[in-house]
Amino acid sequence: MKHLIIALFSLSVAFLSIDTNAQNDCFSIAPNPANGFTTITWGDADYTGELRVIIFDITGKQIEEMLIDRYDKPFLIDIALLESGLYVVQIVSSDSLSFCNVMKLWVD
Repeated sequence: MKHLIIALFSLSVAFLSIDTNAQNDCFSIAPNPANGFTTITWGDADYTGELRVIIFDITGKQIEEMLIDRYDKPFLIDIALLESGLYVVQIVSSDSLSFCNVMKLWVD
């Protein structure tokens, strides 16, 4: 039980910082924090096939999933109906899934 509590604390600390234009090696989200709309952009070489953009709340519950063409970028996401708070955005390619496909999104 002690190890579980430490792991959860480490996870919550990782989600505290938000970059205005969040990006990793695979994709970027801007603006971030956002309200109304935000965009996701990625490199052509990073993904192949059909893409799924999945939004999770901070508890891990899936809030939304969108199927998109990998050439349809930047991809505009309507977040107007999301409550204020921290979310996790994941991009899943039809043929791969890697760690860099996850990023934080703060909704004002």
